[in-house]
Amino acid sequence: MILCLHQVEFEYIIDGYEQWGPFLRRVAKVAGKSRPAAKNNKWRIAMIRSRVREWAERHALLPQGSNIVAACSGGPDSLALVDLLDGLRQDLHFNLFIAHFDHGLRGEDSTRDADFVRQFCESRKLPFRSGGADVKGEVRRGGGSIEEVSRLLRYRFLYQTAAEIGEALIATGHHRDDQAETVLLNLLRGSGERGLRAMRPRQGGIVRPLLCVTRAEIEIYCCSRNLQPRTDATNSNIDFKRNRVRHELIPLLRQQYNPALTETLCRTAEILADDHEFLGSYVERLASQCAVRENAGYRFNADVFSQLHVAVQRELPQGDFFFACGTTASAVSAGPWRSSH
Repeated sequence: MILCLHQVEFEYIIDGYEQWGPFLRRVAKVAGKSRPAAKNNKWRIAMIRSRVREWAERHALLPQGSNIVAACSGGPDSLALVDLLDGLRQDLHFNLFIAHFDHGLRGEDSTRDADFVRQFCESRKLPFRSGGADVKGEVRRGGGSIEEVSRLLRYRFLYQTAAEIGEALIATGHHRDDQAETVLLNLLRGSGERGLRAMRPRQGGIVRPLLCVTRAEIEIYCCSRNLQPRTDATNSNIDFKRNRVRHELIPLLRQQYNPALTETLCRTAEILADDHEFLGSYVERLASQCAVRENAGYRFNADVFSQLHVAVQRELPQGDFFFACGTTASAVSAGPWRSSH
């Protein structure tokens, strides 16, 4: 177990330093022999806990006195999330609830997942909520892909659970490798800055405490904590686009173009998020020039809008101000522009 754990850890350490690989592996081998396993485990656990706590505090993900609903499938990411939040809730003073959604895609394995999460919560005296749906049936009735419908139904359940508990935030187990995949997927779809910033630490009622760690670090954490997560065979099914990106595209890009691909894509997302935040604040100031309050509503000034830079025109209909005015993105972008005078 320790040898396997070392291998995962050292593969992560040398990511981006391919030329130093042989040297680092020799150093790692000596270091692994010189330190007791128990001490190694404590060091790994403390390091990851410290980073997650600092990330959560920096982005106000776990406010004092808040209710947090942690989405848990039983896999490594979500099980590590629950374990980490369970260890932080006393120090950070928030209430923790666990929610599990059964997509009904894997027969008895799905039922075992739900039982596993329920028993895990019972062993820690954590409040547990569960829900489920026939995803394939919903796809047959309404169309869409299994991925899209699964996500829609899962988040509908999570939001309903959060509402029932009362003003709860939803915590998910997304990590840095998920972030890199999202950047690539959005790039392949032709997204602009808004899409390429990918997932944010906090978006509306969703918080992502693990967005500061990688998949490899989560595996290390699970091993060190003796967690025994469930395995979802569908995560290896390359019929799903995200899985193809994960198992085929990213390994190819990492091997042939950039060994540090994950960190590069995550850094790109953070840079674009900062740019988007600045552009958003600038756009909001211009919004009042395009939509002027008049009597009980607002009057849209197409002449002013048409003179703005195309980057501002593209962003303006998606801003909070326009939604508050009742002007939708599709209405503004439809054109041609007509003067309100």
